[in-house]
Amino acid sequence: MCKVKISLEEVKSYYLSLIEKYFPAKLKW
Repeated sequence: MCKVKISLEEVKSYYLSLIEKYFPAKLKW
């Protein structure tokens, strides 16, 4: 993987926004 420089925080916030969008209030992280 060359793109390890992508911060986990960015990825996490991105996926959390997707989860909130598709599973609102269903999954609590």
